[in-house]
Amino acid sequence: MAPESTPQSTPPRRRPPRPRGAARIIETLAAYQKTQLAAAAVLVAVLTCAVFINGMGAPFHALDREAIVENEAYHRISSLGEVMADADAAPVAVLVNGATWRLFPDNALAFNIVGLALHAMNGVLLVFVSRRLFTQLPPIFHGAAGLLFAVHPLVTQSLYVIEARGALLGLLFAQLALLGFLRATTGPELRLPPLTGAVAAFFLAWGSHEAALILPVLLLACDFTLHGTPRGTRLAAHAPFWAAAAAFVVTRAASGQGVLNGPVFGAFAGEPGRILVAMTELVHLTAVPVGQSIVHDWPAPVGVFGPGAFGGLVAVGGLLLVGVGLTVWRQLPGLALIWFTLFLIAGFMLESRADPTSEERAYIALAGVTLLAPWIIQYALKEPKFKVILPAVVGVLILSAGAGTVLRNVVWQDEFALWVNAEERAPNRPEPHEYLGEVRMQQAQYTADQIQQALQRGETHVVESLQNQTMNHYRGAGERFAEALERSPGDASLLRRLGVAFLRQDNDEEARRHLLAALREDLNEYQAALQLAMLHEGQAAAGVDPRGLREARRYYAMADRVGELEWEALMRYGLLLGELGRQEEAVEVIQRAMAAGAPEAYIGYLQQMMQDAQGLRQIRRQLVYAFREEEAPGPETLRRLANYHIVRQDNQDAFYVMSAVLRREPEDAEAWALMGVAMGRMDQAEEFMAEWEPPDVPGEQSPWHYLARQAITLEAWDVALSYLDTLQARAAGVDDPLLAMARIAMEMGYYQRANQFIVAALEGDPESPEPWLALTDLFILLEQPGNAAEFLNSAQAYGASPAAVQPRRQQIGAIAEDPEAPVPDEEDDVIELR
Repeated sequence: MAPESTPQSTPPRRRPPRPRGAARIIETLAAYQKTQLAAAAVLVAVLTCAVFINGMGAPFHALDREAIVENEAYHRISSLGEVMADADAAPVAVLVNGATWRLFPDNALAFNIVGLALHAMNGVLLVFVSRRLFTQLPPIFHGAAGLLFAVHPLVTQSLYVIEARGALLGLLFAQLALLGFLRATTGPELRLPPLTGAVAAFFLAWGSHEAALILPVLLLACDFTLHGTPRGTRLAAHAPFWAAAAAFVVTRAASGQGVLNGPVFGAFAGEPGRILVAMTELVHLTAVPVGQSIVHDWPAPVGVFGPGAFGGLVAVGGLLLVGVGLTVWRQLPGLALIWFTLFLIAGFMLESRADPTSEERAYIALAGVTLLAPWIIQYALKEPKFKVILPAVVGVLILSAGAGTVLRNVVWQDEFALWVNAEERAPNRPEPHEYLGEVRMQQAQYTADQIQQALQRGETHVVESLQNQTMNHYRGAGERFAEALERSPGDASLLRRLGVAFLRQDNDEEARRHLLAALREDLNEYQAALQLAMLHEGQAAAGVDPRGLREARRYYAMADRVGELEWEALMRYGLLLGELGRQEEAVEVIQRAMAAGAPEAYIGYLQQMMQDAQGLRQIRRQLVYAFREEEAPGPETLRRLANYHIVRQDNQDAFYVMSAVLRREPEDAEAWALMGVAMGRMDQAEEFMAEWEPPDVPGEQSPWHYLARQAITLEAWDVALSYLDTLQARAAGVDDPLLAMARIAMEMGYYQRANQFIVAALEGDPESPEPWLALTDLFILLEQPGNAAEFLNSAQAYGASPAAVQPRRQQIGAIAEDPEAPVPDEEDDVIELR
C-alpha cells in the first residue's frame, strides 16, 4: 500500500493592512461618491451664508444711494429702459436690480440677500466646474475651489455694492456657459441642447459684465487642455461663441461707442504703467487679502518699466506665460492661470463702470485661480509624502480667508468706519472725504430732527446741546467737503455740497459763493440752483433781502428747466409763485407737484390757489369795469387796485396808486397800510415812516399793529415784522416784535407761524417768562392742556407774576375737564397748520 499521504496545511490568508489616517478617511469617502458632490455643494452654500451672515445688516452705501436709491428710473420697471440707454449699462444687471427694488423698495437687506444668493450660487457652480475638470479627485474635495472662492475677503465689495452686481451675474452665466459647453463636447457626438444653453448663457454673461467677452478664449483653452486640438464637431462647437463675440465687436465699432471701454482707454488713457500698478495691487490682494478698501489710491503716472509697474508686468505677464505653457502641455493649472490673468486684463480693458482701482475687477478672475486648490489636493493624493500636508494647507487657507471676511464684514456694516478705512488706504482720493462729509450731513439731519421733537415735547433743556451737536456735524461735513475739493478742484457736485454745509451753518455768504461756483462749473447742476432758490426764499422771509422772492423765483425756474424736480420742490416753487401773485403759473406748477406724488393734504393749497387765480381774474375784470364807468375812480376802487398790485408783487404800481389816495385823504388808514406794505417790500420802510404820519386806526390797537395785520393778510410777514421792530412801534407799546407777531398770528389763526416766532424769541432770551406765557396761550388755543401746563410751569419758574399765571391755569383746568376737548395723538404734530 502506498503510504497514506498526509494532508498539506494551507497557510492562513492574510488580510490586507487597514488604511490609517488620511488614507482611511479617503477610502471611506470613496464608498459614498454618489452623494459626495451634492454634499460638497451644500457645504459651500451653507458656509458661504455663515461667513457673510454678520454683514447682511450693511446699509445702502454712498455709491448705491447715488446710483440706485436716488435714481428714480430704477424704481419703476417701465423706466428701466432709461438706465439701459446708457452705453455703459449692463442690461441683465439693470433688470435684476430694478426687479429687486420693485419687490423690496428701499430695503438694503433684500439687496444684500440677493447678492449673497448670487455669490453662493457662484461658489456652488465652481464645485461642478471643478468636477468636470478634475475627474480623478474624490467628489467631496471639489468643494475646496468653491469654498476658497466663496469666503475670500476680496469678494466683499462685489457682494455689498449693488453697482457691482454685474460681476456676480457675469460669473454666474459664464460658469453656466462653461458647464454647458463641456457637457456638449464630452462624448463622441456633439450635444446640441447643452450647447444651445451655453450660447444663451454666454449672451447673458455678456449682458451682465463686459469682461465676459473673453469667454470664447477660455472655452478654447479648456477644450484643448481636456481633449487636445479641437477638430470636427468640437471645432464647430466654438463657432457660435466666436461669431457672437465678433458681432459684438462689429456692433460696438459701428455705433461709435468704441470696443474697449475700460480705464486703459479712459481714466488711465495712454498710461499703461498706471494700469500695471493697479493690476499688481489686485494680484497682491488675491494672494494676501490684507489692505482692502472700497477705493484705492490712483497710481501715480509711471513708465512701464518704472517702480511698481515693472513688478506688475512681471507678475501678470509671467502668470499668463506660465498658464499658456502649461496649457500647451495640457496641464490643468495652466487653465486656472489663464482664467485668472485673462479675466483680470479684460476687467481693465472692457469693464467701464467700475472705478479703475476697484476690487470688483478681480471678482471673475478670482474664481479661476481658486481652481488651483482641487489640483493641489489631487496632486497630494498621488504623492504619499504630501497626502496630509497639502490638503491641510488648503484647509488653513480656507479658514483664514473666512476669518478675514468675517472681520471685513464688520467694516462694511458701518458706513463711517468704511470710509475712514478708505481714507487711511487712499488719502489722496476725494471720495473718502466726500462720503465722510455725507455721513456727517446725515448725522446733522438726525440731531436736527431730534431738536424739533424735543421742542414739541417741551424738553427745552436738551435743545442747546443738540444744537451744538448739529452745528458740529455741519462744520465737520464742510471740512470734509473742502478736503475733497482740494483733491478734485472744480467738481460741481462737491462745490454744491460744500455750499449746502455752509447754508446749514447759517453762513449765507459762503453758501451763495459756493453754490454759484457750482453753477458756473456745470449749468446742469440743478440742485445748486434749487439750494440758491431756497436760500433767497429764506432771506426774504427773514427780511434780509427784499428782492429775495424774485431771486428765488429765478433760481427755481432755472432748476425746473434743467432738472426733474420732486414734488416738495415743485410745491415750494408753486407757493412762491402764488406769493408773487402769479397765480395761474402757480396752479400749473402745483398741479405738476400733485402728479409727482404730493400728499393729498396739499390739495387744499391747490384749490385755494385756483380760487385765488379766479379771484384775481375777477378783480381784474371789476377794476377794468370800474375804470371804464368812473371818470375819476374813488378811493375804494384805487385801494382795490393797489391791493391787486401788491398781491402780484407789482409794488411800485401800488405805491403810485396809494400816493394819489393818501395825498387826497391822508387819514385813510387802509390806504396808509397798503402804502406801508408796498414800500416795505421795496425796502423803503424808513422813507415811509418819515413821509407818512400814522392815522387813527379802528379798534383799540396801535397803527403799527394794524399795519402788521394788513401785511400778514397780504402774506408780507417780513414787512410786518420790520415795522413792529421800529422805534415808533416800540414807543406805541410793542415790547418784543417777535412776540407781537406771534400774538397777531394766533389771533388770525396762523398757529404754525406763531410757534416759529415764539421759538425765535426763546432762542434770543430763554429765561424770559413772556415767550413761555405765549407758548402757553398757543397750546390753550390748540386745546392741548398737558403741553400748556408744562409751558406755564416753565414761565412760573422764570418769574412770571401770579396775575399772569393764575387765569391761564384756570383756562387749562377748564380744557382738561371738558370731555369734548380733543386729545392730541402722541404721534401727530402738536402744531396745526392753518
